[in-house]
Amino acid sequence: MKSQYTYALCSEQGGRACNEDKAFFRQKGEGFLAMVADGLGGHGGGDVASAAAVEQAAAAYERGVALDASQIQSLFDQANAAIRAKQNAACKMKSTLVLCVTDGQRLLFAHAGDSRAYLFRNGTVAFQTLDHSVSQMAVALGEITPDQIRFHEDRNRVLRALGNEEPPKADIREMQAQDCDAILLCSDGFWEYVPEGVMCALLRRAATAQRWLDAMCLYLRAHAKEGNDNYSAVAAILQMEPV
Repeated sequence: MKSQYTYALCSEQGGRACNEDKAFFRQKGEGFLAMVADGLGGHGGGDVASAAAVEQAAAAYERGVALDASQIQSLFDQANAAIRAKQNAACKMKSTLVLCVTDGQRLLFAHAGDSRAYLFRNGTVAFQTLDHSVSQMAVALGEITPDQIRFHEDRNRVLRALGNEEPPKADIREMQAQDCDAILLCSDGFWEYVPEGVMCALLRRAATAQRWLDAMCLYLRAHAKEGNDNYSAVAAILQMEPV
């Protein structure tokens, strides 16, 4: 099978003074690397941290990365080191990172933090990453529902991020690609205003990744509160064709 895809990305300031998110997409043969990073604003230098993470991971991808867990963890280790190199005593910048890498046949998702990856099949969510956050722990304990994470008081308390002395262990999931798979990577400023049901409904009406992402961004802007966070996303829709 030969893989083709449409893709789109956005990264917007929202209601904040600056944009600390980064969205990235790069094609290689039938595959690609997609990433979203969200600089943690409470630590200062979030825009520098997210840029450093994405640039370092992209450079490693260009040098060649095998699709296995150890190689993907290495991307996170290198991105962590790049952020650490930018830090100083006054600015301990940090960033989340979520990525999807594929050769057109296999999909590897990996993340650290509360930026999310979604895989949609047959119009429904087939896979979703779990946030590394206090509010996600509250879901695990049965204290709140998954949807209540969106505006939970502890939602911004991230438990795993790049920029710490010890590189974070990325959660990694490998899946086989299927025809019409749709992939969405996004920062918390995006998913907090676009529920999964809306993502699915808009996907069913969209012929391309660009139309899907445009529709989700329109929905977000219509529902976002004043002063909303930066929001970024990368969307891709795969098509498998017989060789």
